[in-house]
Amino acid sequence: MKRSVLIPFMISCALIGSSCLKPPSQTLDHGPEAPASEVQRAIIDAWGSADPATIGAREFVSLEQDQKISTLEPRVVYKESTEVRERTVSENEVTYTLLVRTTSIDETGSFKPETSTEQKLVVKSPGNSQNLMNISRSPAFPDSIESLQKSMADGRGGLFQNNNDSGVKESSLGLQTVLSMFDACVKSDDWDVTCHNLKVRQGWTLPPTGVSNRPGCGGIPNCQISFKRISFDLVVNLPSSDKKSTHQETVVYDFTISQDVPYLSRLTDFCYQGLVTASGQRILVKICNRVQNFFKDTSSQTQQ
Repeated sequence: MKRSVLIPFMISCALIGSSCLKPPSQTLDHGPEAPASEVQRAIIDAWGSADPATIGAREFVSLEQDQKISTLEPRVVYKESTEVRERTVSENEVTYTLLVRTTSIDETGSFKPETSTEQKLVVKSPGNSQNLMNISRSPAFPDSIESLQKSMADGRGGLFQNNNDSGVKESSLGLQTVLSMFDACVKSDDWDVTCHNLKVRQGWTLPPTGVSNRPGCGGIPNCQISFKRISFDLVVNLPSSDKKSTHQETVVYDFTISQDVPYLSRLTDFCYQGLVTASGQRILVKICNRVQNFFKDTSSQTQQ
């Protein structure tokens, strides 16, 4: 997934610049509990029946990741674009060749030269159900506070993908992130969790600026797309390093899905925030991945 490359550096700046600030404590009163089934229904309704096998032969999406550390202003630290270069259909599956371009800022705050990699995406052929309820999922979260914090520090925010899954591999497709959210509130033997303060909002909004700024708004009627925004607080009891006790950690998730945009761009915004330990202090970290531009078919477009 998108890496949060400057968290350690930015946290150190926050500590130096605001040493008198106290990070927010995690209260025992977490608000109204939301059953896992309610969270799942909200996600299914927002995602709809999108099938990754219908991704266009020249589809394109670009996104940016911004980070907010403590009281510092949000800062864009990572950029990624994904373009479908080839689409091959067989009897049982569709194989995509993706060109993924990435860049991130270094310790000086400057963006590094862009790098390009080619990736493969394999999905079931059209006609096979892609309903979230029918897709095989693996456990989505770590079992220790150390791994939870490490996942936040490298941009995963507690999300873990099944590396043995030969289906959807590219994290920016959104489906893997949505699937992790789908399972987030489900208790298991090694995942003691509750979710709270579930909110679902819907409405109409402008598409990403890269689209809305184009002549004719990329062909989008009235330059408006529908959206559904879901947010909830995840409270998990995690074992201590010696496994003799547990303590609670809270991660706040807030994400937006639009069914009016191409598949690669469907998860238009994904944000999470939680407390990370640094230099003996607890620092509030918020990370957001936001779609900036998309094309259904880039064959007639020139990408920079």
